[in-house]
Amino acid sequence: YLNLLKQGEYSTKEDMESYVDICYEKAIQLKELSDRLFQYFYVFGNSNEKTETEEYEASLLFNQVIGEYAYLLSEKGYDIRLADIEPDCYIETNALYLNRLFGNVFSNIEKYADRLSPITMDAEYKDGKIVYTIKNKVKQNVSKKESTGIGLLSCKKIAKQIGCSFETIDSGDCFEVKLTFSVTKK
Repeated sequence: YLNLLKQGEYSTKEDMESYVDICYEKAIQLKELSDRLFQYFYVFGNSNEKTETEEYEASLLFNQVIGEYAYLLSEKGYDIRLADIEPDCYIETNALYLNRLFGNVFSNIEKYADRLSPITMDAEYKDGKIVYTIKNKVKQNVSKKESTGIGLLSCKKIAKQIGCSFETIDSGDCFEVKLTFSVTKK
């Protein structure tokens, strides 16, 4: 289709738009396949690579990373309720890997969350740690058979590399993700 477009081998604007749509869909499919391959090799590969971390103010980092995903989901009709995070709390992490971790989490939300129920986020401080929780109701009649589970395994591995813990709680009708980071206050 790209060759047809490049060579101008279409007779109407509708044909051209149809070819562009097909190319776009194929590009999305390739991206999803490459993401799955990355996750598979990341999870099952022998990567003992040391991940560089930096100190970040938790509220700024979480609001930036989660804000992007929350905006995209709210554009698709989801009700997102963000957590309030205390200022002056700092965490040691890798922002790029944290973004990838949240990308996996929000991809699961888009696939499995009930659009009619809110997705809630909460931040709780205790014993020098921040526990960031994302909770959603699960769609009725959703087939989890399409899931390989590699995304959540990838999240656990990423979490370990960036210095936090990653826990999921699946009660059947509700799904919860908990990320726990050590916090320093300034």
